[in-house]
Amino acid sequence: MNLREVGRGILWFAIGAAVVAVPILLLQHKTVLPRDPIVIRTYPVAPEIQGEMKFALTEALGPSGWRVSLPADGLLLVNAPESVQTGVQGILGEVAARKPAATPAMRFEIWLVSATPGTAATANNEAGLVEVRPALAGIQKSQGPLHFDLIEKLALQARAGNEDSQIEGAHFGMRVTPTLRHDAKGDPVIAANIRVHAYTPNCNGPNCPGSLNALAEFPPGQLLVIGESGLPGKPDAATTSEPEVYYIVRASL
Repeated sequence: MNLREVGRGILWFAIGAAVVAVPILLLQHKTVLPRDPIVIRTYPVAPEIQGEMKFALTEALGPSGWRVSLPADGLLLVNAPESVQTGVQGILGEVAARKPAATPAMRFEIWLVSATPGTAATANNEAGLVEVRPALAGIQKSQGPLHFDLIEKLALQARAGNEDSQIEGAHFGMRVTPTLRHDAKGDPVIAANIRVHAYTPNCNGPNCPGSLNALAEFPPGQLLVIGESGLPGKPDAATTSEPEVYYIVRASL
């Protein structure tokens, strides 16, 4: 799943499964005439979903250079060719007609957990990790007996379409771009781009050892192990007995 698909999912949530507005807009994008003038238009949009709509339309337009922005609450500004503006107007009209509910808030929690060889008797008794015992049991099932220690837990609130939901901890920072989908049964599914960066000596950013950039999709409340790496600042865990770090995430509505 790439970010364009995340954008499609956001719009899919906003206007319902019967609407295929984003593919239509992309089709119009491909058929823009060379002399089709670039124009700036503003559109009213419900403030409670404006962030979601901005992100969805930006993803739909792709790397064209055409821009979508929010100059004020309840107002969407689009800088694009006239033919694309027609598609944007149609999408927003259909969204307004469906009167979607406000974009839901989601709580994201991530446990950064170190693992070293241990015994089955002590592997699940570590303080601070009671909530993630099912995930730790799954790791042990595939990796063998391990002793786990909590490095840090991070938590934040985020809304679909909000690209600035982030938190900085003592050892790691996290940034989340989420959306909400529905599966074939109509049950909610959370999809998110989750970025974790580690603070290591002489390095602080997304390319540092121990950092993570993952796209995940899971039901609300479910624990998911989204990554594994050598502990930041340590030798490669594949060839030594140094700890490894696991990234365990949970999102709730």
